[in-house]
Amino acid sequence: MTSSHQHVSNNSNVSYELSSVQQGIWLGQIANPDIPLYNIGMKLEIKGDLDIPMFEKAINLVVRHNDALRLALFQEGDIARQRVLPSVDITLELVDFSDYVDSVERAQEYLQHAFSRPFNPLEGILWEAQLVRCSASRHYWLGRYHHLIMDGSGATLFCHAVAKAYNNLLVGIDELEEGPSYRDFLVKDQAYLNSPRLERDRSFWRERYAHIPPSLLQWSGDHAVGSMCKSGHIRSTIKRDLFNAVAAVATEHGLSPVTVFFAVVSAYFSRVGGAEEVIIGMPLHNRTTARQKQTIGMFSSVIPIGVRVDPNRSLLELMGDVAAELRRCYRHEHFPIAELNRALNIGHSRRKQIFDITLSFEKFDADFFFGGAPSKAIRMYSGFDQTPLSIAICDYYSDEDVVVDFNFNLACFRPDEVERIRDRITLLLESVAAHESTPIGQLALMGEAERRQVLVEFNATHQALQQDLLVHQLFEQQAQQQPQALALVCGDERVTYAELNERSNQVAHALLSLGIAPDDRVAICVERSVEMVVGLLGILKAGTAYVPLDPGYPPERLRYMLEDSAPVAVLVQRTTRDLLGALTMPVLDLQSMNRTAETEHDRVLPTVAPQHLAYVIYTSGSTGQPKGVMIEHRNLVNLVAWHCEAFNLTHRKRVSSVAGVGFDACVWELWPALCVGARLSLLPGQALGNDVDALLGWWRRQDLDVSFLPTPIAEIAFAQGIEPASLQTLLIGGDRLRQFPNPDSRVALINNYGPTETTVVATSGLIDATQSVLHIGRPIANTQVYLLDAHGQPVPIGVSGEIYIGGAGVARGYLNRPELTAERFLDDPFSAEPAARMYRTGDLGRWLADGNIEYLGRNDDQVKLRGVRIELGEIEAQLRQIADIRDAVVIAQEDTPGEKRLTAYYTMQEAAQAMTAQTLRAALQARLPEYMVPAAYVKVSEWPLTPNGKLDRRALPAP
Repeated sequence: MTSSHQHVSNNSNVSYELSSVQQGIWLGQIANPDIPLYNIGMKLEIKGDLDIPMFEKAINLVVRHNDALRLALFQEGDIARQRVLPSVDITLELVDFSDYVDSVERAQEYLQHAFSRPFNPLEGILWEAQLVRCSASRHYWLGRYHHLIMDGSGATLFCHAVAKAYNNLLVGIDELEEGPSYRDFLVKDQAYLNSPRLERDRSFWRERYAHIPPSLLQWSGDHAVGSMCKSGHIRSTIKRDLFNAVAAVATEHGLSPVTVFFAVVSAYFSRVGGAEEVIIGMPLHNRTTARQKQTIGMFSSVIPIGVRVDPNRSLLELMGDVAAELRRCYRHEHFPIAELNRALNIGHSRRKQIFDITLSFEKFDADFFFGGAPSKAIRMYSGFDQTPLSIAICDYYSDEDVVVDFNFNLACFRPDEVERIRDRITLLLESVAAHESTPIGQLALMGEAERRQVLVEFNATHQALQQDLLVHQLFEQQAQQQPQALALVCGDERVTYAELNERSNQVAHALLSLGIAPDDRVAICVERSVEMVVGLLGILKAGTAYVPLDPGYPPERLRYMLEDSAPVAVLVQRTTRDLLGALTMPVLDLQSMNRTAETEHDRVLPTVAPQHLAYVIYTSGSTGQPKGVMIEHRNLVNLVAWHCEAFNLTHRKRVSSVAGVGFDACVWELWPALCVGARLSLLPGQALGNDVDALLGWWRRQDLDVSFLPTPIAEIAFAQGIEPASLQTLLIGGDRLRQFPNPDSRVALINNYGPTETTVVATSGLIDATQSVLHIGRPIANTQVYLLDAHGQPVPIGVSGEIYIGGAGVARGYLNRPELTAERFLDDPFSAEPAARMYRTGDLGRWLADGNIEYLGRNDDQVKLRGVRIELGEIEAQLRQIADIRDAVVIAQEDTPGEKRLTAYYTMQEAAQAMTAQTLRAALQARLPEYMVPAAYVKVSEWPLTPNGKLDRRALPAP
């Protein structure tokens, strides 16, 4: 029973099947019985005198003459049917707040609460009317309907009918003509469901959406419950002048306003989502005859309208495409959306329906007069919606601004995100009249305030850090100030700053005797050890750049790196010398070097400038060979200065180093500690570092304040509850963070991101388990991050874009690769400095509202695997060099959450003999590091292709 009192006569024996549209609503209702998912309606604000008994009589007159208002459902076995009750008498309930000072506020709160009550569809009639009094001259009439028996047009017709009946009663007319019967529609609908037209419509929609584009939205993890998620609501307006200008453009080109709005919304979501095709659900009145247009009841349907959006074409051209698609689809509008989703097999995907967004345009007379009292209709929302985003444009009053309602699923959107969508769509609407011929890809998506926020405010990172000394000079300063302080602990070895300074000076003098100069390069191939640090310091003191060669690399890769970097000398240990084969340049063994030589020159004078090279480190390359990244001293000094200030690193701190010499994380671990006089605990040897359990066992035993772990290893530590007792700050990076530490941990967790080409770290931020998004932080000191679209334009907050990095960390470029350097290191168009450059990362991210960045993955064939960046193209190139391999594709698969592995797919030359996975693996192990060798190998006879002729990676067979 509803709160308006009903007297119901049940002596009707004629029943009807649910219409095709009602059937889909019924199934949704029984799946969600306890929420008001299908409540629709409005409140009418009535200002003026109102005769309440007469108002109640008017409602009953309309109910008596319109059968949809007397519909009741009942269940016959598992099937729902409906009948029209002979009579329903309504006793209007009056809720009175007129005695309260805040009567209007109390009334609004009550109205929303009352509207959000769910119906029991098998109990009584499926609508309710209440009258709420705020004063003698101000009332609200609440009309709450179940969507099974009413749509928006029907509710408006009901309001008009009640107003007409009330006004007739005022002048003594107490009769009302019979309204058109809703039963006529039910009969016609059943005829449609049994006609050939149904199958023609089904065939049309199946053919139209044989290929369904990806979802426009990024779903949150709790959206598995889909329609049960609570929704939010934001009401805004389009200024009447703007709306009229948009309507004038439509009229000029023979289009309807809805076509323009549809084109604008499609263009927006295509731009922000990078989608070539956009599908938006369009609610339709579905009243095809003049009689149906005057019938109270439920007729409306929703059809998917899909358009391809080409950023090189104009909004005007897109409007034409939308108009053509609307004409094409209108012919099949009667086909029910629930049946369409079943026909397209949507239920087998995570999506609940073919579209994620609906756009409705409502234009009708919403002026109702009750005698001399005018009223205004205001749409109501229940707080639940099965569609992620519904946009309703309501042109009710020609002399007022146009209302736009945004109803959004809270599992998909936050209110601030929807507010930004609203602002950007408004901005695009303003472009319609002024820029209708401008390519869509060039239309502004942000106003000046948001553009300034993402380009300037989020990048306000200037810090006057101490950068007058280079890293080896900062180290020497510490050696002078605290010579007996402990610098290194590695296994059983303990080395003071004075000892480390003396030993590195010996290396520097030995190198200087070879006649080296700034920007020369010296290679170093050593295991993690005291000699590693001695060698690196000695190279920098000599004024040259070091080229780290990891002993774990295969000989072929080491030989290529030596050949490409052309070092003037090579530093080795006895255990690593034989890995390098025959060499023509001088080779210095760090373990047998004479420590007593040239001690009279204890301190080496600096010979380099900030613009000279500090190191060249090799990363995976798409051509089949690694590429050397050239980092200058100024880049390195900025990293060190930022790190020391950000994490309060001082001579009293204890830090660790676990990375091998060939990985850029080693740079970050070593130099900040040695530049401030901290104690550095060094993980000894290669074997220990390759055993995660052994590494974490060693790490747990250390006495540490600040430490770094690669993200995948850190997540293992989180899962096992491992952390040093004294640890205060844990730095992570190198892969996407998927798991939080124990919420009870007192350790500050700092997530970091940065390509080798921007000197290890570009963004950094504190992570805690209360955050909803695992972000990568903000730009570090003197660093700028830009998120750009395919046209090089900044993307708005919350929108995916490719990450570009500018500022003090940007490397000189790639050694011996001028063309690749020009391709990836670009002029910075957003900087005021003429020579500023930015690096194109190939990574995707999006700004969060607080200025942090969410990492979204790779934009190309580069992947992160166990914390190491891998260019899949390099592996593919090496596969193609194997005899009888014709072509190869390598993909990273995540068979279980958080566990990626590489799978190689290949085709073979004709008449070639089959190759085993063991043969292919062995061939690649001779050419690539172990972490780049695929785990699985699949031979295919031909490549699966998409309709566009591109490789369909999703269609590749499982290994």
